[in-house]
Amino acid sequence: FVLNHIKNEHEVDVFIDDLEQGNKSLATYFSEKSYNEQTDDYKDFIHKISVVDEFHISLCNDITQDQSAHTKLSYLIKNNAFITTITHDYFKFHPLFLKFLRNKAKLEIGDFGILDCSIRAANWLYNNDKTTKAIELALKVGQFDIASGWIVKELDIFLKKGRHYDYIEWVNKLPLSFLDKYPLIRSNYMLVLCFTKQFNKMNENALILLAQIPDTDESTADIIKRQTSLVAFVMSALIDDISGLN
Repeated sequence: FVLNHIKNEHEVDVFIDDLEQGNKSLATYFSEKSYNEQTDDYKDFIHKISVVDEFHISLCNDITQDQSAHTKLSYLIKNNAFITTITHDYFKFHPLFLKFLRNKAKLEIGDFGILDCSIRAANWLYNNDKTTKAIELALKVGQFDIASGWIVKELDIFLKKGRHYDYIEWVNKLPLSFLDKYPLIRSNYMLVLCFTKQFNKMNENALILLAQIPDTDESTADIIKRQTSLVAFVMSALIDDISGLN
């Protein structure tokens, strides 16, 4: 009953704390209810797919490189592996069980195994039009070149959809060296900062970009020049609007 009503990460943490303060740990609970009933092959399967929050049969194939993924997934759904159906072809583990599996995965397949599975998952997500999830997963596992390449390719889409705060969050997760390596990410970050009226940060990034122009190719330099002119114009308009309201 409790498991069916725990929905968010905060509630998960509270429930874990409650369990740990009693006589039965979370690990013992899930081990008794499902995990210990699985064969080593099935345990390896669920360790690997735990790198994603939601999964699809095709995604499971790519992550695990296991052509019998559909059979394994069907078995797990039928045999109390705490899997729920999101749509007819997308599934997820209960958040508590997912947390348990991720802890197990660190021990059983290790950091390199998790990284390998995460990269395959992120590539599948990107190739199947799950761009936001792909970028977020790549950032989570420190694959900054992969994430940066996708952010650059999808710049216009995200800005046109008004995804300004998502974009700011992604940039904040990138090491500063990657903003220098991919100046178009910084250039669009400058635009987003302007649209969200963060003018001091916008000016800081504009100055950095202008200083980088001599070291960039002609096409990138032209984009930077156009966008710095645009943000100057937009900032003036926004400031005028604010002054008018006052």
